[in-house]
Amino acid sequence: MGVGATRGVTLRGIARRINVAFDRSRWGKLQSRVLYALCDHGEATTREISEYCRDGKPTERQLYSQRRAARSIGARPVRRVGRQWIWKLDGISTRHDAT
Repeated sequence: MGVGATRGVTLRGIARRINVAFDRSRWGKLQSRVLYALCDHGEATTREISEYCRDGKPTERQLYSQRRAARSIGARPVRRVGRQWIWKLDGISTRHDAT
C-alpha cells in the first residue's frame, strides 16, 4: 500500500459508517490517511498506519505526528505487539467484521 491508496473509499462514506462528524476544514491529509488505514484493517499496527501515511521508514518526528493524528480522530492504542502499538477506532465496522 502506498501513499493515498484508498481503494475507492470516500471520507464522507467512512464518516457515516463510524458516526463521526465530518468537518473537512479540521482534518488534514494525515488524519484522513490514518482513518483509511484503520477502516481497512480494523485494528492497525503503527507500521500499517505508516504505510498509508508515507512511503519509506518514518522518522521519530513523523511517528509523533502520526500518533497525534490518530488520537485527534478518536483512535486509541489498545495493546502492544513487540515495539509497535495496535490502534483501534471505536465504533468502526470494517470488511473484516463479517468474518
